[in-house]
Amino acid sequence: MAGDFQLIPREGSWLGTGFYLFYRAPGRAAEWARSVADRRRKNNPGIGPAVIECEVDLADTINLLDSTDRHWEALKRLATATIRTPRQVGPWSMVSDPSNPQLYRNYDDNDLVNAYVELLRRQRPVSSIMAAFMEGAPVFDMSWLYDHSHLCISILTKNAIRSRKLVEL
Repeated sequence: MAGDFQLIPREGSWLGTGFYLFYRAPGRAAEWARSVADRRRKNNPGIGPAVIECEVDLADTINLLDSTDRHWEALKRLATATIRTPRQVGPWSMVSDPSNPQLYRNYDDNDLVNAYVELLRRQRPVSSIMAAFMEGAPVFDMSWLYDHSHLCISILTKNAIRSRKLVEL
């Protein structure tokens, strides 16, 4: 693969600064890549979609899928201590106003996760974060099943990626 990925801070990302991967969802990753390429092609006509298939070492992962490590409790305490006036819209906007340009600008989540990672790194290594995301539209009015839900891994250190290959679409 030509080049190397960069850990570039992106304002408003759910899991803070990181290199985001869909977990075992190549179709969803391809759909996202096409969507991003379409948006970026307006300013750079040479942009094309691609997916990076990776093997990730999850040994030093903040796993937000499980309560064993008490990450949720720590995040709630940190949020209570730091977030006074929310700067982001909530999940209800996915259904009530899906065209809202601020829908995926999760400023408070971004800052909260970045701060938590820094605090946790004082105690142990942290190379990635894994979380589930309810995204898209419900399959029926009162459903909790959303058609673009996925598990996401945010890579925080390059050494968490054991192997990778570029899959052009």
